[in-house]
Amino acid sequence: MTLRSLLLLVALGSAVAFAGCREQTTPAVWVLTAGSTSVDLRLARWEPSEAVAIARRVGGARLELELRPGFRGHVRVEADGACPSEASFEGDGAQATVVPPRVVLPEWIADVGYDRDVDVVATSGCPDAVVPPIAWQVVSGDAPPLHVIDDGRRVRVHTPSLEKALSPVRASLPTWGIVPISPRTQGKITLEARFAVGAVAATRRVQVVAAARATGVPTVAAGGRVYLFGDGWTVEPGAQGRAPALAAAGGFTEVETHASGRFVLTDSAGRRLGVRFGRYDEMALDCARADCHREVGRSVEGSPMTHVFERGLAGTLGEGYSPACAVACHALGEPGEDDGGFVHLARTLGARLPPGPDPAWFADMPRALRRTSGVGCMACHGPAAIPEPGARWSVLRADVCATCHDAPPRYGHVAAWQASRMATSDRTPETRKGECAACHTTAGFLAAIGARKEIDVPSEAGVIGIACAACHSPHAKGAGASLVRDVAVQGDFGTRPLGTSAVCVACHGGRGGATPADLPRATAARLALSPGPHATDRGCLACHGAPRDPKAEVHGAGHSFRANPATCRPCHTETPAERVDAKGQTIARRADALFQSLVRRGLVTAAGGTTPHAAERYAIAASASPALADAARKVALVHDDRAAGSHNAARARALLDEAEAALR
Repeated sequence: MTLRSLLLLVALGSAVAFAGCREQTTPAVWVLTAGSTSVDLRLARWEPSEAVAIARRVGGARLELELRPGFRGHVRVEADGACPSEASFEGDGAQATVVPPRVVLPEWIADVGYDRDVDVVATSGCPDAVVPPIAWQVVSGDAPPLHVIDDGRRVRVHTPSLEKALSPVRASLPTWGIVPISPRTQGKITLEARFAVGAVAATRRVQVVAAARATGVPTVAAGGRVYLFGDGWTVEPGAQGRAPALAAAGGFTEVETHASGRFVLTDSAGRRLGVRFGRYDEMALDCARADCHREVGRSVEGSPMTHVFERGLAGTLGEGYSPACAVACHALGEPGEDDGGFVHLARTLGARLPPGPDPAWFADMPRALRRTSGVGCMACHGPAAIPEPGARWSVLRADVCATCHDAPPRYGHVAAWQASRMATSDRTPETRKGECAACHTTAGFLAAIGARKEIDVPSEAGVIGIACAACHSPHAKGAGASLVRDVAVQGDFGTRPLGTSAVCVACHGGRGGATPADLPRATAARLALSPGPHATDRGCLACHGAPRDPKAEVHGAGHSFRANPATCRPCHTETPAERVDAKGQTIARRADALFQSLVRRGLVTAAGGTTPHAAERYAIAASASPALADAARKVALVHDDRAAGSHNAARARALLDEAEAALR
């Protein structure tokens, strides 16, 4: 081939390529978005079928139809439960359509108030269409019989009173200030609607919610209601912004505000409560500034709670993850409220949640929405500001965590904890003072382990117990997925792999006394975690916690910390604590007999006190020889541990044998 021929061939190819580029057209694209979670576009059908070249589905909430190049004409899309959508195409370009459901029902009717009638109305999403008859039933919640109107196109439900809603948890609540409200007590009623659209049967669920959740912390979201204990509250003049409206509510006071600002509320006895109201989208996310909470901010950035919504959409929480169901606890704000939270902003921005995991949806999220898409500082401390110094004790209550973790039967963390002795560990005034507070109060425990300065807890706080914040910390580094505190332990425990049980050993391993002569206290771990059959990598939780099962239908049941006898059966036909020796005595009876013998012989003397710990009730006599004093301590070690036989029966018996030998 000559050079002239080669140049001619190249020129001819360029001309053909140029001509082809000039004649190429961009195909038209039709983007359809579901207008409700009841609309599923995964099984959508279109006519004419040959008009579509490529169909891209993003879950059931989005459908992209790329038409064949050069298509001109009319396209119709239908999906079960949805109104048909039509569009005409005369060339390239893109069109967008929101596909409404045939029957429109609200998913949430939020914050309607306690002891109120609420009407749920069904309307048609299609022009000139008629809503079919609807059958209703109550799926969950405390509701009287429904009042059905117009073949079910309207139904009336009555929410419970606040007193009735709080009855399961009344004993564990504070006695003054803001009423904490969890999913268990917010008067939620779930209704189910069943109807038919042509030959297609459909089911919808509607949540009617009496009140928004509340942590009890006096910094709350504007745009809804909170409740105060007692009546007779007033708003002091000089409020920053429009003052909230107060109304009596059956022995409580209902507070409603739509304005941000700080307000001082006064009860009938003249006690003052400063409350800050704010919106989540107005709060500056700069808590981690170098001159404020820098280290805390860094740890929170890596916390599993901060990224839980992102992980759910990525699919790491399972293919069954439902963003619409999880968003109330996995993002900021209350569904149904105009509080600047995630659901409110998503509705404002027209962002439709996908029905399941969808990493691309999170990646394309608008920045304004992304800032509320995790559980950060504002979830616990409130959307306006951290509580004022006199109210910071409220953050220590389990009620802060209860806003998500108190939703039986699926989330039973708080309900199980309330059945434990830890929930009432500070029920008497003596337990809130001095050295006792270090193991009987959350504030005292956190101060004792150096986690924070001790907080002054007022008497009106009521019983707080050893609450969630004692064992779990979203601030602590290296807390792991369960956010359990990494507590440094002292003495011989420091050489053992305790795992998450280190936080238990801080109290149950015994803190020791002021002098070597003091008897041990809270010594369960000294027997259980000694070299023996029960020293496992899970430590205390091997028996006192629920089995590790991320697929379990009920979460948090192990927070009662009651040992399940079933865990003993693989090794024991009967629990060691119930086994008797040759003299017909159990370990507990034998320890008690030896302890009473020490008292009769004057080796242990009464020291007063009403606590169950031997160290506060008795003291080793100064006249006791070193050998007898050692025997007294061994007996007290077993005597103080009511489950010594279960924790380490072999060592418990050996200690009692050694003590008996010394006493002889």
